[in-house]
Amino acid sequence: MYNPAGEEELTFPNAKHIVQKLEWEDAMQPNKRSANTYWKENFAKLKDTDNLQLVEGDFKVCPGIEVQHTGGHTRGHQIVRIQSEKEIAYHLADLLPTHVHFNPLWIMAYDNFPMDAIDLKEKYETLGIRENAWFTFYHDPSMYACKFDSQGQIVKKIDTVGPKKSTTLKERLHIQNLNVQKNNRVTLSCPSCLIVRDVSVDKYAGKKHFLAVNCPCGTTYGVNLNFRKHYRKEVSIGGYYTIDEEDTGFAASGNVPTGAINCRIKNISLGGVGFSALSRVRVQVGDKLKVKFALDKEPPETIEKEVLVKGINDNYIGCEFIEESGFSDRTLGFYLMK
Repeated sequence: MYNPAGEEELTFPNAKHIVQKLEWEDAMQPNKRSANTYWKENFAKLKDTDNLQLVEGDFKVCPGIEVQHTGGHTRGHQIVRIQSEKEIAYHLADLLPTHVHFNPLWIMAYDNFPMDAIDLKEKYETLGIRENAWFTFYHDPSMYACKFDSQGQIVKKIDTVGPKKSTTLKERLHIQNLNVQKNNRVTLSCPSCLIVRDVSVDKYAGKKHFLAVNCPCGTTYGVNLNFRKHYRKEVSIGGYYTIDEEDTGFAASGNVPTGAINCRIKNISLGGVGFSALSRVRVQVGDKLKVKFALDKEPPETIEKEVLVKGINDNYIGCEFIEESGFSDRTLGFYLMK
């Protein structure tokens, strides 16, 4: 690792690194297969220091902790056995990289001695299960350690993830997205019993667009109410808007824009448009604007509309066309269909 001064130093300067001599020799002179695994810069600071201790074969680190030379994955592969009173743990390293590799035949493609790895894994798994030992992992994304039964089923585990965060009611429910009819009614359908009900949502218009529905069968499910009259298409198009009668900055109607843009169109429907202003918003709800933009299609066509501001959120402005386009606007209609 690098210290604040940008100098390379040992990540654990007080640690003793116990490495099999065979493994160290292979790391210092990797072959074609291992050259992309053993990078000399990862070991340069460790070499010729008291932090490195080379061993040959099994080695007792301290009471209760020993390394055992196995081979298999590499010539110098070793495992760690830990015992504290009656509790035992095996770290089989690359012989058992994750808990899903329990099957002895499920080995990694880059094991140098695959048949040895299979026999060694079977040996140590059998031994560990007989000793009711923990198996620990450092490659496993979901588990620090576990205990297996003789069938390879997990009987105890320590997950890498913490306690689950509490979720909101909305996050726990099955959610339906419903378009509200013109008479402000929707058809509800329970996902469990499939009972269908036609209900009025008139009192929620403009106030509440998410409902938690309690079905007589006991199921609770969520409903997102879409009060929009028209399909809305998400886009990202440069445009220009103005609050007065000045020119909108584009060339004549129907042509490609030639002036600078001051907004980005975010969505379009037959009933309105939403855009993000690129500078300070100087309008308020109820203002009438002129908006002009070129549709992102070939050939490009320019849309120019008078709009009424219906909502403002930071620099986002939601507008309604003063004269609703309807399906008589062939240019916009065909664009929204694609």
